[in-house]
Amino acid sequence: MILRHVTRNTALPSIIKSDCLDPEFLQREHDRGHISFELNPKTELLTKYFHVIKGWNQDEPFELLFDGEELLQDNYEILHSIEGIKFNKEVDIGWKLRDAKIPYLKEDVDNIEYCFIKGKVQLKYLTEESKRKLSEWADKNI
Repeated sequence: MILRHVTRNTALPSIIKSDCLDPEFLQREHDRGHISFELNPKTELLTKYFHVIKGWNQDEPFELLFDGEELLQDNYEILHSIEGIKFNKEVDIGWKLRDAKIPYLKEDVDNIEYCFIKGKVQLKYLTEESKRKLSEWADKNI
């Protein structure tokens, strides 16, 4: 099981320094101390257009992949809603892509499955590939 989190590259220095994703620094107030992830990504729709959805520059998004099995083994709880409230993909993704006049397949949006973890998520759970990419980014930028 893979959990994908996309963040801004400007947030990476603080993520690296704290060695975790920390919900204290998230922008979405309604996440209530949770970190959002895409569960077992099936397409690259979000990574390709995340900057549009968030209103960022094209070079700002950075993908972090976490090993969901390791998280579960260490008693992290992977939730499918936040306090009973589910993420509305069509509103939060579909409408923004339509507004930006970006063509997309409805099934690509439908195939996005979000999940959430309450509290901090340590970087030790990154996949080896993500650890390598983050290290390469840090070597060039910090």
